[in-house]
Amino acid sequence: MTLAGQIGEHHLIRLFSPLRKVKRLLSSQTATNILFFAFCGAVATIWLHWLRDPFYVDLVGTICGTFDCPAWTPKAFLSTDPEGTATRLGLWGDSFGALNALLSAFGFMAVVLTLIQQQRDQHRQRFDATFFEMLNMLREEREGIRFAYSKRYVTSVPSTQEMDDKPDQKSYRGRNAIRAAAREYSFWMRNRINQLDLIQHDPDTLRAALAKLYVSKVHSRYESRLGSYFRVMYTILEKVDSDRLLRPAEKQRYGNMLRAQMTNYEVQLAALNGLADFAKDFPLLIQKYRIMKYMRKGKLRTYLIQIYGPKAFAGRDENEGFVNIIPKR
Repeated sequence: MTLAGQIGEHHLIRLFSPLRKVKRLLSSQTATNILFFAFCGAVATIWLHWLRDPFYVDLVGTICGTFDCPAWTPKAFLSTDPEGTATRLGLWGDSFGALNALLSAFGFMAVVLTLIQQQRDQHRQRFDATFFEMLNMLREEREGIRFAYSKRYVTSVPSTQEMDDKPDQKSYRGRNAIRAAAREYSFWMRNRINQLDLIQHDPDTLRAALAKLYVSKVHSRYESRLGSYFRVMYTILEKVDSDRLLRPAEKQRYGNMLRAQMTNYEVQLAALNGLADFAKDFPLLIQKYRIMKYMRKGKLRTYLIQIYGPKAFAGRDENEGFVNIIPKR
């Protein structure tokens, strides 16, 4: 995109940003209550000014004359005719039945809206409890992960290559196991860097190559541990995404909380796991909730941008208009 196009896009984003805020405000329960009470206040104001302002007298008189309701007019109420005063007052009092019905209808609507809001609040509380229980389950699954470097990796990687100590074949656990798995994958990826660079502009071929490398060198060796961990992660995202009562902003908030639990190595493995054939729509959820937003820059990130698209790594305001670019298998 040219510089002029980028500047134009930036101004459009700034122009429509306040409109999105107004839309979110109008869709909230607070805005609904404000509009309801504002309407009631307007009705009360007009009613109280009936007998004082000639404008309201003429306006209401015209409306009531149109609908053949002379008893509602202030002039009829203020009539000095002694013979018809009692009759007019009776008719005027009876005319309050329509107003009472209208106010009762609005009162009923307010009760319904309150019940709906209470239902949403209760649902959110239950969802919060379930969500944090699943986060605890995810942590337990992560602590259960085991991983040991392969023999070729141990003999090929020198101790000075981004290592705290020389790698060996002891079994790592938890986050250390995830870090070890990500480092071994990076080793095998660097061995095929020339081949991957040649196909990096073909997303389908690049995805197949990265997925095959991940499954053969990492996942298949410890499938019982890694598979369970990523299935729980997928279940959390799927539950958030499929909930019908949560608003989009609330869903993004839950996605952000999940992302905050993950290290850079976990993000890398999750993105690679999403490329495998058994991942179903896991990559779509990774895209939508921007799990890779803070992924460390490097060759792997460059490849994943070609596959997932730049919007999967963008911030919230830049990610408006999310488009699925991963074809369904």
